[in-house]
Parts: sequence; structure tokens; C-alpha cells
Amino acid sequence: FPTGAVVERLGEAGKLEVEIKAVVRAHGLRDRFPPRVLEEAREAVEKYGRDPGTDREDVTGLVTVTIDPPDARDFDDAITVEREPDGSVTLGVHIADVSHFVRPGTALDEEALQRGTSVYFPKKVLPMLPEILSNGVCSLQEGEKRFAKSVFITYDEEGRVLRSRLAETVIRSDKRLTYREAQAVLDGKTGGYAQSVVELLRKAERLARAIEARRRKQGMLHLDLPEIELTFNEKNEVVGAAPADDSYTHTMIEMFMVEANEAVARTLARTGRIFLRRIHPPPDPLAARQLAAFVGAAGFKVPPTLDRKQLARLLDSARGTPQSFAVNLAVLRTFQQAEYSPAEEGHFALASDCYCHFTSPIRRYPDLTIHRLTAAYLRNRLDTLPPDDPKKTEELGERLTQAEQTAEAAEAEVKEIMILRFLENRIGETFEGVVTGIANFGIFVQSPRFLIDGVVRMEDLGDDWWDVNTRYGFVRGERSGRTFRIGDTVKVEIAAVDVSRHQLHLKPVHPTRRTSRKRAKSKRRKTARRRRS
Repeated sequence: FPTGAVVERLGEAGKLEVEIKAVVRAHGLRDRFPPRVLEEAREAVEKYGRDPGTDREDVTGLVTVTIDPPDARDFDDAITVEREPDGSVTLGVHIADVSHFVRPGTALDEEALQRGTSVYFPKKVLPMLPEILSNGVCSLQEGEKRFAKSVFITYDEEGRVLRSRLAETVIRSDKRLTYREAQAVLDGKTGGYAQSVVELLRKAERLARAIEARRRKQGMLHLDLPEIELTFNEKNEVVGAAPADDSYTHTMIEMFMVEANEAVARTLARTGRIFLRRIHPPPDPLAARQLAAFVGAAGFKVPPTLDRKQLARLLDSARGTPQSFAVNLAVLRTFQQAEYSPAEEGHFALASDCYCHFTSPIRRYPDLTIHRLTAAYLRNRLDTLPPDDPKKTEELGERLTQAEQTAEAAEAEVKEIMILRFLENRIGETFEGVVTGIANFGIFVQSPRFLIDGVVRMEDLGDDWWDVNTRYGFVRGERSGRTFRIGDTVKVEIAAVDVSRHQLHLKPVHPTRRTSRKRAKSKRRKTARRRRS
């Protein structure tokens, strides 16, 4: 028999810091920086203090702002918007120049590669870089001169790109804003803000709306799915949840970052060098047929093969209808996962044929690789780089894609655990939920407050012969005619919570008497035979 030894006690289950630590250990995440890495980070800061940056383009005279969440500490992007004499508008997207501080072959670089990405938990971050860099000299803090890689893109009145250029710059943020603060300014609450900042935000909004309209015409997809933010008390216990901020300023910054990423990718593509792209393959034919079958059953007419524009029309037709959530969720489930790869594929959801990640090098290693290649391009040193190695670049992309997926899984797991801990004390409470999935053993119902799925077992639906159709997303009682379909609302009761198994068990509030085990088993066999035929 195997034997083992206790090597670490994490603490009392249920406490936020303990649950985070447990997930960190389970996913093999790195939560401590080796001494050598911290030493190199300090050395990089000291060198920065002696570097005047005179070989860089000085754009400190441009009105510049950062717009981030209220709890952000690593500000890696800033924007400027300038109107040109000919009536065109130039957007400046300025990204912290992490490549200046993190050099290839160093312990600092190897640690960043091992992590691949920062991981964001409630109340805690596992940064890709030591905080002396990520929250210090790399962060585009208000009033401080900072080194940046900048993308300048000039647009006409319709938001079409006229020209673009890249530069290594020195910038200075005039104002650090949150998304809500920036939105308040756009809504007319300008008190306390410099007129130059107010004008910048107004020009930025006009430009963003033009860019968004153009990209939507090109087929960019926008899914209308809700997001929530957990609320904690002074003991770091979950006490509720609130809808995430959906101010237009989020979309505004998103549009600018997408434009910058695309502009950099197109520039690097013209050099002929291999680089890590951000690719998003289109849905495979089977997924497209399944989506068409499902939305057809929900009352929407779509052809069996779907391109971006057809998907956009489908989402538009569902907006504001009771089936909107179900349709958006079904579309999301047809998507393949985006990944990092040197393959010359585009980004399906963004309707871009050439795309990379450039705008977050503080927290994403792929962006750091793009910054290094951009530096070589701007300094005319591309021919001094080692020859491209497609196999090595492909393996790097796979590694960093896996790091991203691990981080996302860990973040989601902590949030789910904390919600389940909260619901443990609310057995018997009821809520109106949305059916999000159909399986042979039951239906999945999502809490609109916490966006967490629970399961209603088939035997709890009531005394009937239940016909399960996973392809079209519904369960129908043959005798009663009662139907549960993805997107339907149903009132359920919290029956049980199993935190260790990450399970939330629900029951309909007004079920009829339970189906016998024998009858339920017989029905499952009947359903299985139907599927085989």
C-alpha cells in the first residue's frame, strides 16, 4: 500500500485564503518567487533609474489616461486620442515596455515563462512578474514617466484605418481613471476633471463607437452573457453577488486594445518572421449543425452552416427575447477555444485574419514575446535574431495556451468553491433559475445571482416518462407533456451542497411524486435505444 506524509497544513476549510491556497497547490501554480528572480527584478529597477530614455520618442506632452478596474494596481495600457489637421483621428495605445526589464535568458524571464500568466483570485493575485516590476516601474502610474511600446493608428470618420506605426516611447499618464469614473465623465459628470481629460474621453468614445460599428459590419461577434462580481465581508466571506460593471468604457478600451493587437500583428506579418499569433478557429461543421438544430427548435431560422455574419444576425434576432440567454450560451458552446500558435489563422470571433496579443505584457508571456520582436523590428535588428524555428514556436504556443487554461480553471474553481460555501447555509431557499443544459441524468439550472449551475435529477422532475433530447436541448414528459428546455426559467429549491465534489443539488419547488427507481431505469434504457436508432 502507498504511504505518505503531511508536508503542509493549509488551514481551516472555508476561509478564502485557505481555499485559494488549496487550489494553487492542486493546479501546481507558483506562488513564491525564488530569491534570484527577486534580485534580478531589483537590479532591473536600479538600471531603469539610470536610463534617461533619450533614444525613445517623447510623447509626455500628449494628454494620456489609463482606465482600469478600481482595484487594479498593474496599469499596463494607456490611451491618447488626437485630431489631425485633415480631420482624421489618431489613436495612441501605449503599453508598458516589459521587455526593457525582462531580458531573455535571465532567471526573471524563466520564471515568467514558467508562470505564463498572472492568476487573478478574489482579493489575491499571483503575478507573472514580481510586484516591484508589475506594480512598480512597469505600471503606467499617474504622473510618472514610463517606458512604453506605442501603436499609433489613424482613422477616418467611419473608423476605417488609414495608417499605423509602432514606436518605443516615453509616456506620462495625466489621469488614472476607473471604468465607472470614465463613464461618469461621458455621462456629463465632469466636475473635478481637467477639461483636457474630458475632451480626450469624448473623442475616445466617438472613435470607439465608429470602430465598433465597422468591426460589427465585418462580422465581429459579441455575446450577451451576464457576469457577476462576488461581494465579501470583513472576514473575506462571500455575502452576495452583484452584476459586473458593464459601462461602455469597458467596450471602448476593448476596441482600442483589439485594434492595437491587430495593427502589431499585421506589421510583424509583413516582416515574414514567425511569431505567436492569437488564433480562434471557426466552429467545426458538426457544432454548426447542432447549433442550427437547437436554435431552430427554439424558433429561430438559420441555415445548417453558419458564418460570422449569420451568427451575428442570429444574436441580434435573439436580443431582448426570452430565449436570448439560451441562444448566446449555445453559440458560445459551438466555439473552439482560442489559442497561441504560429499558424497563419485568424481570430474567428473578432473577424480578424491576422491577430496577436500585445497589450498585456505585465500579465501574459505571449505579449512579452511580441514586444521583443517589435523591439527588434523598430531597431532594424530582425536579421540579427536566430533563424525562425516553427516547431519550437508551436511548442511554446501550446505551453502558454495550457498555462492560460490552467489559470482560468483555477480562478473559476475558487469562485465556485466560495459560492458553494455560501450556499451551504441556505438549504431550502428557492430561486428562479435558467435551464442551461440537458443530460440523461437530469437538467442543469443556473442561479442568476451567482451564475453557478446546479443539477435537478431526473427522478425529482416528477412521476412521468421523460424523453431526453440532448441534441435539441429539452426534456419532455410523455404523459404530462411538461417540457424543460434550455433557456426556460424554473423555480427550484436548494436541496444539498457538496463542496468537495463541487456539486449543487436542486429540486423543483412543486414536483409531483417521485418516479420509482425501476421506472426511471426503464425509461433511460428506452431513451438510449432511441438515440441508437
